[in-house]
Amino acid sequence: MAQSPLPTPTSPRARAMRLDALRGVAVLGILPLLIQVRAESWSASLNPASSGQLSGQNGIIWIITHILFTQKFMTIFAVLFGAGIAIMAANAGARAAPLHIRRMSGLLVLGLALTSFFWPSGVLALFALCGLIVLTVRKWSARRLMTRGALLLTFGSLCLLGASITAGAGNAAIDYWRFGDEPLNMFVPLSFVLRLLGLMLAGMALLKWGALNGAWPTSRYVMSITIAAFAGFPLIIYGILENVSHGWNMAYSIGIGAQFNYWGSLIVAGGYASFILLICKSARWRRVRTLLAATGRLALSNYIIQIIVLTWALHAYGPRPITQTDRLDQLLIAATIALSVLIFSSFWLRYFKFGPVEWAWRWASYGKRPPFIYMHRVFAPYIRPDNERNENPMRR
Repeated sequence: MAQSPLPTPTSPRARAMRLDALRGVAVLGILPLLIQVRAESWSASLNPASSGQLSGQNGIIWIITHILFTQKFMTIFAVLFGAGIAIMAANAGARAAPLHIRRMSGLLVLGLALTSFFWPSGVLALFALCGLIVLTVRKWSARRLMTRGALLLTFGSLCLLGASITAGAGNAAIDYWRFGDEPLNMFVPLSFVLRLLGLMLAGMALLKWGALNGAWPTSRYVMSITIAAFAGFPLIIYGILENVSHGWNMAYSIGIGAQFNYWGSLIVAGGYASFILLICKSARWRRVRTLLAATGRLALSNYIIQIIVLTWALHAYGPRPITQTDRLDQLLIAATIALSVLIFSSFWLRYFKFGPVEWAWRWASYGKRPPFIYMHRVFAPYIRPDNERNENPMRR
């Protein structure tokens, strides 16, 4: 019996505007962390003493970045990734498994290829591997998905405590946490993978509950924002104070000291997502919603563009390590790139149906080249209407 052909890609018009807007916010929100990881070290997101300065302007900027950005937008991105898998599976029906394997295989190859160029791109490979796993549980009930996701998040938290125990005491452990000559403690990537899996399952559950579609009543979103303001942010700030009281000891920061933001970021991410969904519901913010949705539709292309621009911008400092420069420079670079991405995305989608990377990914996934250019928009300025072309010049 012949197999049915792979389903066709979802039309851009059929995409959920609210999910795209959330994805756009997530892509822009991870920028400060990408710069911090690239400019300093990945451990700087947990402990500013691992690289850079603690006092003055640099310390203040690190605190602001930690409270507002660290892990918050990557959380939103992972939740949306899980929700996207559920949507794809529902649309593909019986052919969901082979299609999904091709999609994740393409993302895995892309992530591994970019890792040698910019190692944080390895996150794409981890997303692909986790995505292969979560498809198998897409038919679970929302309650089961959420409870299993919470369990995975708990195990991820425990892995950080295990990493702290095995790292040893004192700031001598700082070098142990860097990507370099020293081996990486495997509890750290294991914690990240478990967190990704848990968030993807939570994304599937939230989609089934209607939370990500804006189907919840406004009061629920307002409640989520309130909880983020009065529980999430205070928990993160308290964690900073605890780390200060322990002298930014690295073994403490990677374990107990990381727990406050590990859990607080989940609460704050929920508040951020609720705020964006409320904006999407309001007609007053239509232009903002359109800009964010355009950025989200080009999420993968924008992520890779950010990587390329970041690498170029940070290498522009020459042989001097960027950790010797102010962290304000990092925020200025992030703001400049974010603004450029917003403008670029909106302009690009006027003439093209997909981002360049999304287009190639769809081609590889579905085995059929999708349309790429809005021909009438690109060539309209160079084509005269028929009535003008057929007009007799002698009658003018």
